[in-house]
Amino acid sequence: MTDLNSFSMKYHVVIMYFIFTLAFTSHLIILQPALCWIWRLLSYDEREVCMLLMNALLFKIKLSTYLDANFIIRYSRSGDRFGQDWVPAECDVSIRPGWFWHASEKPKNATTLLDIYYKSVGRNCLLILNVPPNSSGLISAEDMQVLQEFTEIRQTIFSQNFAANATVTASTVRGGLGNPQFAPSNVLQESIYSYWAPEEGQTSWEMLFDLRQSTSFNVLQLQEPIQMGQRTIKFHVEILVDELWQTIVEGTTIGYKRLLQFPVVEGQFLKLSVDSARADPLISFFGIFIDPFSVTYSLENHDKPFLVNSEVIMLRTDHSSGNKSTATM
Repeated sequence: MTDLNSFSMKYHVVIMYFIFTLAFTSHLIILQPALCWIWRLLSYDEREVCMLLMNALLFKIKLSTYLDANFIIRYSRSGDRFGQDWVPAECDVSIRPGWFWHASEKPKNATTLLDIYYKSVGRNCLLILNVPPNSSGLISAEDMQVLQEFTEIRQTIFSQNFAANATVTASTVRGGLGNPQFAPSNVLQESIYSYWAPEEGQTSWEMLFDLRQSTSFNVLQLQEPIQMGQRTIKFHVEILVDELWQTIVEGTTIGYKRLLQFPVVEGQFLKLSVDSARADPLISFFGIFIDPFSVTYSLENHDKPFLVNSEVIMLRTDHSSGNKSTATM
């Protein structure tokens, strides 16, 4: 196997697909599709989020025609909200510049790994982090140091959910407002087996959070009970500022886990709105956290303009909901 950094790697996707399916008919392979491999190191940065639904029949028809060799990559990156097949996604990334250890190379630092974590795990994918052994067959000390720092950073960020003691209400609750099985407060427990469920047949859904005190945060974590399927198509979260609801983040599908970053905001009252869903939306977890490590969204930038990728977010006013500014991520 050749180090990917040594030259520009070109994948012959269609040829690979037919060789694998002919030779390994009983095996799970990356192009079946039974598992979606998010291609190459930069791939995690090219997609907003992973909708883990696809149409396997369409997938195979396209491949069999030989007419669109790039279809598999485009389709796997976008997913299909109308898909009927569950196709988990994996993001493979190396801690080093290439897949193998070289004495002349250094590992990525912990904050770079954190950014990769947000853009893979935080976008409803599995992260496979390659840590190659050195020439002695051992994991190098500098790689171990980075992994330890990466672990400590994540523990620091996600050990305290500032919404843990919030008072939660919802527009509707399945079985009535007093039904504990689907109570809004279930979303404060980090478990996919307890969740909020609205009454059936609704067209809009809202959850209100009273944090009990003014709180600063810059990370939102959302989860669906994935065993019940990916349901949310579009959502947004607002914060009450000077008696006006202002959107701080919006997104598409949620899936098992979404981690959304934004400039530091401060407030006591939050509102999660599900704008569109494939079925009655179900929410299993809602958490807010402070990340002091990511440069773009650090506490040092608290009083600076909202920045995303070094560009000022353009705020738009939604006149249908009053003077509400939306930061599009």
